[in-house]
Amino acid sequence: MSGDEGPGDELCRLVRSCARSGDISRAEEALQLAAPEDVTVEAYNAIIHVCTQAADMERAEMYFRQMEDRRLEPTVVTYNLVINACARVGDSTRAEDWLIHMIGRSLPPNLVTLGTLCKCFARHGEVQKIEDMIVSLERSSTPPNEYFYASLICACGACEPPDVERAERAFTHMVSLGLRAQSVKRVLRQVIGRQRSQQLLEQLRWQLST
Repeated sequence: MSGDEGPGDELCRLVRSCARSGDISRAEEALQLAAPEDVTVEAYNAIIHVCTQAADMERAEMYFRQMEDRRLEPTVVTYNLVINACARVGDSTRAEDWLIHMIGRSLPPNLVTLGTLCKCFARHGEVQKIEDMIVSLERSSTPPNEYFYASLICACGACEPPDVERAERAFTHMVSLGLRAQSVKRVLRQVIGRQRSQQLLEQLRWQLST
C-alpha cells in the first residue's frame, strides 16, 4: 500500500485486478474479509463489473442489493453495470426494470445506460423501442451516437421477418445526421447483405460529393 492509499483504495484495486482476470471467487473473498468501513461504492462497482464480465446477472443484482443493505448509494456507473449484466444475458425486461429503478432514485440515465439498453433490445428484434429512444434523444440536448443506430440496424435483422427496408432507412438517416457510416458497416452488411450494403455506401458517397 502506498503512503496516500487507504485500505478502501487497496480493496478497490484488488477487486479491479480480479475483474481483469475474471476471478469472481477472489473478488468475493476480498470483499468479505474487508473491514466494513473499507467497503465503498467503488468496491461494489468493481465486483459488479466482475459479475458482468462473467455474464452473471443474478450475482450482479445480489451485490447491488447488498450494497443498498449497507446503506451505500449506487451511482449511474453502478446502474450501468447491472443493466449491462442484463444485456449480456439478453434479459431486456430486467434491464428496463433497472432503468425504472434508477429513474426512481432521481438518477438520470446517460448515453451509456440507454445505449446498453438498446443493445439488449436489438437481440430481441425490438425495433420500435430503439426507434422511440432515438427519437426521444434527437429531441433532447444529447443526440444519439452511432452505437444506437448499430443497435437499430441489428434489431431490424433480428425481428421476424427481418426488416431490410427499415434497416436501410435507419442507415440513411444516420448518415444524414453526419454520423460515421463506417461505424455500422459490419452490422449493415449482416442485415442487408454485402452487395446491397456496398451499393448503399457508394450511393451515399456519391450524394455527399455532389
